[in-house]
Amino acid sequence: MTRFVWRVVQLSRLAFSLLFAVVCLRFTAVAASESFRETVPELNDVLPNESSAEPDTGVAQPRNPRLEPTPSAEQLRMSVIVNMGGSRSEVFINGRRKGNTPFLGSVRCHTGESVKIEVVPALGELIVRHAKCRQGTVRVDR
Repeated sequence: MTRFVWRVVQLSRLAFSLLFAVVCLRFTAVAASESFRETVPELNDVLPNESSAEPDTGVAQPRNPRLEPTPSAEQLRMSVIVNMGGSRSEVFINGRRKGNTPFLGSVRCHTGESVKIEVVPALGELIVRHAKCRQGTVRVDR
Protein backbone atom coordinates (compact mmCIF):
# COMPACT_ATOMS: atom_id res chain seq x y z
CA MET A 1 0.00 0.00 0.00
CA THR A 2 2.77 2.48 0.78
CA ARG A 3 4.32 1.86 -2.61
CA PHE A 4 1.00 2.74 -4.28
CA VAL A 5 0.72 5.99 -2.27
CA TRP A 6 4.31 6.92 -3.13
CA ARG A 7 3.58 6.35 -6.82
CA VAL A 8 0.46 8.58 -6.67
CA VAL A 9 2.45 11.34 -4.96
CA GLN A 10 5.13 11.20 -7.67
CA LEU A 11 2.56 11.32 -10.47
CA SER A 12 0.73 14.25 -8.88
CA ARG A 13 4.01 16.19 -8.57
CA LEU A 14 4.76 15.54 -12.24
CA ALA A 15 1.25 16.64 -13.28
CA PHE A 16 1.53 19.84 -11.21
CA SER A 17 4.96 20.65 -12.71
CA LEU A 18 3.66 20.19 -16.25
CA LEU A 19 0.59 22.33 -15.56
CA PHE A 20 2.75 25.08 -14.05
CA ALA A 21 5.08 25.05 -17.10
CA VAL A 22 2.13 25.33 -19.52
CA VAL A 23 0.65 28.27 -17.58
CA CYS A 24 4.02 30.07 -17.54
CA LEU A 25 4.50 29.60 -21.29
CA ARG A 26 0.99 30.89 -21.95
CA PHE A 27 1.57 34.07 -19.92
CA THR A 28 4.92 34.64 -21.67
CA ALA A 29 3.39 34.26 -25.15
CA VAL A 30 0.49 36.61 -24.37
CA ALA A 31 2.76 39.25 -22.84
CA ALA A 32 5.16 39.19 -25.81
CA SER A 33 2.41 39.41 -28.42
CA GLU A 34 0.64 42.25 -26.58
CA SER A 35 3.84 44.28 -26.20
CA PHE A 36 4.58 44.11 -29.94
CA ARG A 37 0.99 44.81 -30.95
CA GLU A 38 0.72 47.98 -28.84
CA THR A 39 4.11 49.60 -29.52
CA VAL A 40 4.93 49.06 -33.21
CA PRO A 41 3.61 51.98 -35.30
CA GLU A 42 3.70 52.46 -39.07
CA LEU A 43 7.06 53.12 -40.70
CA ASN A 44 6.31 56.69 -41.76
CA ASP A 45 9.48 58.10 -40.20
CA VAL A 46 12.02 55.53 -41.44
CA LEU A 47 13.47 56.61 -44.76
CA PRO A 48 16.25 55.23 -46.98
CA ASN A 49 19.62 56.97 -46.79
CA GLU A 50 19.52 60.25 -48.68
CA SER A 51 23.13 61.25 -48.02
CA SER A 52 24.17 60.45 -51.62
CA ALA A 53 22.08 63.44 -52.78
CA GLU A 54 24.20 65.84 -50.70
CA PRO A 55 26.91 67.70 -52.63
CA ASP A 56 30.52 66.73 -51.93
CA THR A 57 32.19 69.74 -50.33
CA GLY A 58 35.60 68.08 -49.99
CA VAL A 59 35.43 68.47 -46.21
CA ALA A 60 35.32 65.31 -44.14
CA GLN A 61 31.98 64.95 -42.39
CA PRO A 62 31.83 63.49 -38.87
CA ARG A 63 30.82 59.83 -38.65
CA ASN A 64 27.87 60.62 -36.38
CA PRO A 65 26.05 63.73 -37.63
CA ARG A 66 23.15 64.67 -35.33
CA LEU A 67 20.62 67.42 -35.46
CA GLU A 68 20.97 69.64 -32.43
CA PRO A 69 17.81 69.40 -30.34
CA THR A 70 15.87 72.52 -29.63
CA PRO A 71 15.90 73.66 -26.00
CA SER A 72 12.27 72.58 -25.62
CA ALA A 73 12.90 69.09 -27.06
CA GLU A 74 11.99 66.30 -24.68
CA GLN A 75 14.50 63.50 -24.11
CA LEU A 76 12.97 60.11 -24.95
CA ARG A 77 13.89 56.46 -24.92
CA MET A 78 12.87 55.17 -28.36
CA SER A 79 12.65 51.42 -28.96
CA VAL A 80 14.25 50.07 -32.15
CA ILE A 81 13.57 46.74 -33.86
CA VAL A 82 15.94 45.75 -36.69
CA ASN A 83 15.29 42.59 -38.70
CA MET A 84 17.16 43.02 -41.97
CA GLY A 85 20.56 42.37 -43.48
CA GLY A 86 20.59 38.67 -42.75
CA SER A 87 21.14 36.82 -39.54
CA ARG A 88 23.87 38.10 -37.22
CA SER A 89 24.48 41.38 -39.11
CA GLU A 90 25.97 44.10 -36.92
CA VAL A 91 23.69 46.97 -35.87
CA PHE A 92 25.00 50.49 -35.22
CA ILE A 93 22.80 53.31 -33.93
CA ASN A 94 24.25 56.82 -34.18
CA GLY A 95 27.69 55.32 -34.81
CA ARG A 96 27.73 53.03 -31.77
CA ARG A 97 27.62 49.25 -32.03
CA LYS A 98 24.47 47.99 -30.34
CA GLY A 99 24.37 44.28 -31.25
CA ASN A 100 23.42 41.86 -34.00
CA THR A 101 20.25 41.16 -35.96
CA PRO A 102 17.59 40.32 -35.10
CA PHE A 103 17.93 43.34 -32.80
CA LEU A 104 15.55 44.71 -30.19
CA GLY A 105 16.85 47.61 -28.15
CA SER A 106 16.45 51.27 -27.33
CA VAL A 107 18.20 54.58 -27.85
CA ARG A 108 18.03 57.85 -25.92
CA CYS A 109 17.33 60.86 -28.10
CA HIS A 110 15.49 64.18 -28.18
CA THR A 111 12.12 64.63 -29.88
CA GLY A 112 12.61 65.30 -33.60
CA GLU A 113 16.32 64.41 -33.57
CA SER A 114 17.66 62.34 -36.47
CA VAL A 115 18.63 58.79 -35.50
CA LYS A 116 20.97 56.95 -37.89
CA ILE A 117 20.55 53.15 -38.02
CA GLU A 118 23.25 51.18 -39.85
CA VAL A 119 23.15 47.44 -40.57
CA VAL A 120 26.45 45.83 -41.58
CA PRO A 121 25.83 42.37 -43.09
CA ALA A 122 28.61 39.80 -43.35
CA LEU A 123 28.14 39.81 -47.13
CA GLY A 124 26.67 42.65 -49.13
CA GLU A 125 26.28 46.39 -48.84
CA LEU A 126 25.94 48.59 -45.80
CA ILE A 127 22.27 49.39 -45.11
CA VAL A 128 21.56 52.85 -43.68
CA ARG A 129 18.22 54.22 -42.48
CA HIS A 130 17.31 57.46 -40.76
CA ALA A 131 14.43 57.90 -38.35
CA LYS A 132 13.11 60.86 -36.39
CA CYS A 133 13.13 60.41 -32.63
CA ARG A 134 9.62 59.98 -31.26
CA GLN A 135 7.73 58.18 -28.55
CA GLY A 136 7.17 54.49 -29.32
CA THR A 137 9.01 51.97 -31.47
CA VAL A 138 10.70 52.20 -34.87
CA ARG A 139 10.76 48.99 -36.85
CA VAL A 140 13.33 48.54 -39.63
CA ASP A 141 12.75 45.48 -41.77
CA ARG A 142 13.03 46.55 -45.39
